[in-house]
Amino acid sequence: MLGNIGGAMLMYYLGHRFGMPWIERKFPSLKGEGEQKFETQYKRYGIPGVVVSRFLPGVRAVVPPIAGAMRIGAVRAGVAMSLASGVWYGIVCVLAFRAGANADVLLAKVAQSQKMIGIGAAVLIALGLGIWYARRRMNK
Repeated sequence: MLGNIGGAMLMYYLGHRFGMPWIERKFPSLKGEGEQKFETQYKRYGIPGVVVSRFLPGVRAVVPPIAGAMRIGAVRAGVAMSLASGVWYGIVCVLAFRAGANADVLLAKVAQSQKMIGIGAAVLIALGLGIWYARRRMNK
């Protein structure tokens, strides 16, 4: 969690230090409208929007540097990044704990699904070989 927050704050610093032109060079898809979209969403949702955006794939990487480029305060951005990371890693820990507590059941289900996948793969291979053999016989 600390590494995640540290990395996000490093990106915040780089965005703050080098501004939007640097971000647009690193993330070309943001050219033109990226800052405006983010600023509009920030005005609408504020810091809670920053927290939620850290859960969105593809968006989460650009949030910290844009927050820095927009001069959102470092403490406010840090709190938002920390809150999002805390929730994320809390969920991961709960899921890992539950999986560990039910390891026997989980491993049995994995073994069962592997058997079914193996049977399915064998059927597909047999079907493919059968079609290949039939076509080969028809072409003779």
